[in-house]
Amino acid sequence: MSSTPDELFQIVIAYNDRNPGDYYIMHPDEKTGKPKIQYLFSARSWINPDLMASTRPVKYTTRDGIEINGYLTVPKGKAEKNLPLIVMPHGGPHGPRDYWGFDPEAQMLASRGLAVLKVNFRGSGGYGPAFETSGHGKWGTEIQYDIIDGTKYLID
Repeated sequence: MSSTPDELFQIVIAYNDRNPGDYYIMHPDEKTGKPKIQYLFSARSWINPDLMASTRPVKYTTRDGIEINGYLTVPKGKAEKNLPLIVMPHGGPHGPRDYWGFDPEAQMLASRGLAVLKVNFRGSGGYGPAFETSGHGKWGTEIQYDIIDGTKYLID
């Protein structure tokens, strides 16, 4: 996250799909000179990561042969079968994308028994210029089909 100009002291964050983040300071141990890591604080200390839902990557092929990546959050303790589903398309549509990590909205919905699908449809950033430009002018067609095909992939 940040460091001193000499890089002897660094602030780091450790997070995952169930934990919004814990902050640490890393610096050389005064006696040994080896790196030492000390806990500072939690981003949202009231959240118990053990009670949060897991998010996993999904990958599927669209009706026209394009590989699409996304993320599925499933309510904790539930099987990935016959669940109500919310599809959360990201903004843009060109440039932004969804990432794996802690998502408070997906967690809130999962805590109410809903699965959540986030799709990096064509036009999303992070998959190269060709993928991003492949969504230009396709808002009501291929981008929609990418999302629909993701939903069908989960149903199957």
